[in-house]
Amino acid sequence: MIHAIDTNILVYLAVSDVPQHSKSRKAVDEFLSRSEENRIAVTDDVLLEFVHVVTDPRRLRNPLRMAAALDWAEAFWSGRETAPLLPSPMTFTRTLELLRAQRLSRKRIRDTMLAAILEENGVVELLTANVADFAVFSFLKPIDPTR
Repeated sequence: MIHAIDTNILVYLAVSDVPQHSKSRKAVDEFLSRSEENRIAVTDDVLLEFVHVVTDPRRLRNPLRMAAALDWAEAFWSGRETAPLLPSPMTFTRTLELLRAQRLSRKRIRDTMLAAILEENGVVELLTANVADFAVFSFLKPIDPTR
């Protein structure tokens, strides 16, 4: 089984002094330990956004240095339990279709593109703290591991 992961959950995994760290770590570890076949899907865009967030001193009390954030992202991307996903040539068109169909605003573009990539790859479950943002996509089941 494959669960995709959103940027916020990656931040919670990497930054131990955020309140959601323990629950996120436990949920991901439990999922991965259930079967050697289980994987965490991640897109390049999610990891780049992760680097942006974890190095921002306005968002985190103890942000990572750029080199550490890049190393963490690269290790996650190439990890044995990771299923890296890239957009296809059709992702852009599908993203526009979803934005129109759901009447989503400009603030929802990145989430919609993530949803389109997951749909193209047959990934139906997404670990995210922003469940409501992804609930509009009927093909996707958002799961909040911090609850």
